[in-house]
Amino acid sequence: MTNVILTSIVLSTLITLFVNFIIDYIPFFIKKKTELFLELNKNKDEMIFSKLHGTRAEVIRVLYKKIVTTETALNALVSFVKEANSHKTLENKAREAINDMLKYYFENKILLSENLCEHIDSLTKKTGDIYNDYIYSFIEYDVLVSNLDKVKLKEIKESRKGMIKAWETMNSEFPEVKEELEIELRKLMGVKG
Repeated sequence: MTNVILTSIVLSTLITLFVNFIIDYIPFFIKKKTELFLELNKNKDEMIFSKLHGTRAEVIRVLYKKIVTTETALNALVSFVKEANSHKTLENKAREAINDMLKYYFENKILLSENLCEHIDSLTKKTGDIYNDYIYSFIEYDVLVSNLDKVKLKEIKESRKGMIKAWETMNSEFPEVKEELEIELRKLMGVKG
């Protein structure tokens, strides 16, 4: 009978210890599991933000490069000094650079700040104006692009008005947008400007 009582006491003690263990440690385990879950989600959010941050930086870098390429192509096109018979090639390069820049910008616009988009939207409109002012200055004064190197002096003087307008617009618009992109990229990279 004492064995039964002793077994009963030991069993009761073990049950009590087990219950106390569960009561004491289950909240601890739940708390730890919750903390771990929150930490994993925080890391996941940080990884997503970091990847998005890197993507934005890459878009700004590539867009900057495409804007510089467009600026260079337009500079060559509207330049007053160019090789004979190079006009058509320069016109094609400028048109391709503009189209490439616009395509990339519109595909990635969602990743850029609203303020930056306003500046780039203005630049895209002005880029078309620059190209058209230059090209149509020849059409307006009957200077055929194919005969550019054979035109009369009067026609050249008149067509220069469109060239000058295109040149002035380009020199005022491109630097501003490039500076905005530089500031935005430096901000993303944590570099003080």
